[in-house]
Amino acid sequence: MKGTSANFVLRSSRLSALLVGGLAAAARLPAARSDWEPARTVVWLLALAAGGLVLALGLTALDVARVQIAETDAGRVRGALRAGLAAVCRRPWVWLGAWLVNAALLGVGAAAYVVCRSVVPAGTTPLIALMVLAQQAFALYRAWLRVALWGSTLTLARNLAPAAEAWPA
Repeated sequence: MKGTSANFVLRSSRLSALLVGGLAAAARLPAARSDWEPARTVVWLLALAAGGLVLALGLTALDVARVQIAETDAGRVRGALRAGLAAVCRRPWVWLGAWLVNAALLGVGAAAYVVCRSVVPAGTTPLIALMVLAQQAFALYRAWLRVALWGSTLTLARNLAPAAEAWPA
């Protein structure tokens, strides 16, 4: 089982390296070197968005694999990862919907924190204490959002993901 976990981590790091390499390759596209001045920025933003989508799907597949490993109490990490990738690739819009809602709620919370920070001057000790409380509230909000994302992934994995035993090890 120890070797299986090492392979799982190795494959995850390969996926990350592939993602970074893809972003670097996007900078070498002919569109990035065109005469249109914002082309390089547009290509980088599109590559960053595509990389973010791939990363979100990869992280979701890892979450689905964790759910299946925890529920079946199996040591078949590769089978769970394959089943998770299959489930995520079969209906990516469903899984990305959970991330999109989470990102929108995180954006709302971050905007509220920035507005609070710009309205409250940090001139006195009570105002500094208020901002520390606001920062802690935002950290708690982010933790709540992560738990909510995990809960939605758990529900989706139970309803949409195939069983890990269906895949050979």
